[in-house]
Amino acid sequence: MEELDMLIIGAGISGIGCAYHFSKNTDFSFKVLERKDTFGGTWELFKYPGIRSDSDMYSFCYDFHPWKKDQRFGSASEIKDYLQEVIDTYDLEKYICYKQKVLHANWDSHTNRWRMETADGKVWVSKFLFFCTGYYDHDEGYTPDFKGYNDFQGKIIHPQKWPADYDITGKKVVVIGSGATAVTVVPALCDKAHVTMLQRSPTYMMPMPDRERLWLIQRLFIKIFGERMRILFLKFRRFYNILIQYIFFWLCKAIPTIIKPLYLRALSMYLGKEEVEKNWTPRYNLWDQRVCACPEADFQKMIKNKKAKIVTDHIDKFTKTGIALKSGDNLDADVIITATGLKLVIAGKIQVSVDDQPVKFHELFYYKGMMFSDLPNVFSAFGYTNASWTLKVDIVARYACRLCMYMKENNYSVFKPVIPDGMATESWIDMTSSYIKRYEHLSPKQGNRYPWKLKQNYYIDWLQLKFSDLENDIEFQ
Repeated sequence: MEELDMLIIGAGISGIGCAYHFSKNTDFSFKVLERKDTFGGTWELFKYPGIRSDSDMYSFCYDFHPWKKDQRFGSASEIKDYLQEVIDTYDLEKYICYKQKVLHANWDSHTNRWRMETADGKVWVSKFLFFCTGYYDHDEGYTPDFKGYNDFQGKIIHPQKWPADYDITGKKVVVIGSGATAVTVVPALCDKAHVTMLQRSPTYMMPMPDRERLWLIQRLFIKIFGERMRILFLKFRRFYNILIQYIFFWLCKAIPTIIKPLYLRALSMYLGKEEVEKNWTPRYNLWDQRVCACPEADFQKMIKNKKAKIVTDHIDKFTKTGIALKSGDNLDADVIITATGLKLVIAGKIQVSVDDQPVKFHELFYYKGMMFSDLPNVFSAFGYTNASWTLKVDIVARYACRLCMYMKENNYSVFKPVIPDGMATESWIDMTSSYIKRYEHLSPKQGNRYPWKLKQNYYIDWLQLKFSDLENDIEFQ
């Protein structure tokens, strides 16, 4: 049994970032427990063709280690290379323990310690616990209960379980879904296979440049002023991209009746009015659900050049040779790719308990978007839904370090957020995406005011978490 100050669960982009902050901003003993035999999280798990970031890498990277490449979006392998660079640069490998799948985590009120048990029988004990397990089930994705699913005689693939070295050349492929995965995988397959994307309703697909237009200015500055300008410029580029993102998000929310028609008009000029009305017009406003990024308008170009096609319809059933649609049409397929989403889970499916009593997360409230009401000495990294995930992780990790050091200075051993009486309840995330609504009943709630309400705004969160009162609605022992 090993006892530490802090245990961080997960060595993905959240866990590695938290490890950096605790190594630099505290004197805590800590380890990162990773269930697999390597780091990376999402970027190690998914292997489907074309997998890349759906946020720009200038804001998706850590604030302490800028993304140095010119291209805006990074592939999974490039992101893993970036994470390896971070691990090597800041000597974080010594903190990571691989093949440590945590099954149970129990808080003992007598010892004020968390006790973790792993699949191999090892026991870890810590004062604090930091969940960096992401928000979805790593073991399986979500697949609807399609009628006739077992009748199909071809191959069915969920992107989360993409088979290694699978050759899709020349095959008739139907991709079900129109979210970030489908928008990524369809362009990657269209030069090898005959691809149809089948969607129930359209999604916003935003063309974006894959190379930052400031790169020419960057190279000019470096040439004139030398290498010392590089880091300064990279930080400016990050700030600039975050600012532009939030201005666009605010405009979409403030004047949706203007922004949506502008978006559709621009698409119509490129793809044609009939195509846009049929397959590109969402039923909701921009940023009511997450917007899919299309580097260099790759998806739009693919459709315009007829390398793939979109069908907007509902599935009646799977057949031996493909999919029967409710309109009466049929889609023949050799391969069906079910890009139908993820299964949301809390705390990585770890069985969490307090004094051996199971924690019911759906009965708890989020506190400052990182802790839970009445759950002692626990942090959780949950990124933004309207911006890059890592923006939130960085400021959450800094706040956790600040709180832990405050407790040490004041000889506190336990913190516990306590919900005020009469707190009104709101939906945990103000978005209408199916994968969020599908699991909303299992998720923690949020209140109607700070610090119990998620802001989903990096600048406000940064200020509040950096300067807010550490004892606001928290009990210390």
